[in-house]
Amino acid sequence: MRKHRFKIIIIMLVITGSCFAGYIFNDYLNAPEIRQEPERGIYAPGDYKNITAETIIRGVAAENKIISTAVGLSCEIKIEERLFDLNILSKSQVLKFYGTALYTISLENLSRRDIFIGETFVKIYIKKPELYALNLDAEKTVIDRIDRGLLSFGAIKIKPEDYKNMQELALDKMREQIGGEGIKIISEENAKKSAADLFQHIVSLLSGENMTVEIAFK
Repeated sequence: MRKHRFKIIIIMLVITGSCFAGYIFNDYLNAPEIRQEPERGIYAPGDYKNITAETIIRGVAAENKIISTAVGLSCEIKIEERLFDLNILSKSQVLKFYGTALYTISLENLSRRDIFIGETFVKIYIKKPELYALNLDAEKTVIDRIDRGLLSFGAIKIKPEDYKNMQELALDKMREQIGGEGIKIISEENAKKSAADLFQHIVSLLSGENMTVEIAFK
């Protein structure tokens, strides 16, 4: 009698174990697929139901940590040549120099405090642009105009050392322009546009929605 009862218990345990194993296997088959984190720099629309400051910062790290923008500059340098200090024997010419001021903004220290997320927009605070380099474009240098006295002919022959001095003078004038309010405004507006393009790309990929991006300086 005990053997018969023992066999019944074993059969019940086997059936119970089979049912439990079947339940686990069925639950495994019906389990939702676990979404793996996308590789660096790859963000599919809708990957994140709620866009966050962290995902934006990660997107910046994957895309670019430095924003660069350029401002075109130009200035004129006038040289004169006078014979016997007579106006009729004098001549002058104006050379126009062109250059580029390159500005950069580092996003390396972008933090959650710099990002505000609204229902339909994202506002991001960044540093103001800093001058990275000032370069002359020698190929664009032109003789803008030539003035001659009544009895003066031809153009002024510029020696290599004189031309080098003129380039240095042109750079000094451009540095003065950079320090002015006009170039400062242009550089900041350009920086905002470059930053907006970068963040708009990231936000659109992360949210999968039409959210606008606003850029402001800290």
